[in-house]
Amino acid sequence: MNPTQTGPPVESYFEIVDGIPVIREKFVSRREVEAIVSRFKSDGLVMNQLQRFFRHCRTLQLQLRRSEKPWPEVRTSILLLPAHAVNATQRPRDPIPPSFVDFITRNVEMIHTEDDFCKGFMKHFEAVVGYAPKYLGRSDR
Repeated sequence: MNPTQTGPPVESYFEIVDGIPVIREKFVSRREVEAIVSRFKSDGLVMNQLQRFFRHCRTLQLQLRRSEKPWPEVRTSILLLPAHAVNATQRPRDPIPPSFVDFITRNVEMIHTEDDFCKGFMKHFEAVVGYAPKYLGRSDR
């Protein structure tokens, strides 16, 4: 821990392997990711809810890739994701469960750079969405 740092050390999506930042295995490994998705299932999250957030994040990623918006503007949108998730817990139909709010909040807290978002968070979220059909049902709507 840095002597000037207060609180617990900040987690990162990456570890340094041979001088190169590589996404930590826990963010994409089957066992770790399926545990997350299994929790979502037991808490009542459905595929449509997960996909809605993922599509929004993918749009932000594409805006960066196409240089349609600068990083600071996109980061502001990313920082609003937990607020959107909390808001979605209040929907009368298909409210988002608190475990998904926790997932979004914890992961957004680790996003400080464009690489954190594109090469860390989005890879992790892709893995979650990839394993989700095995566990999550569709909304009745």
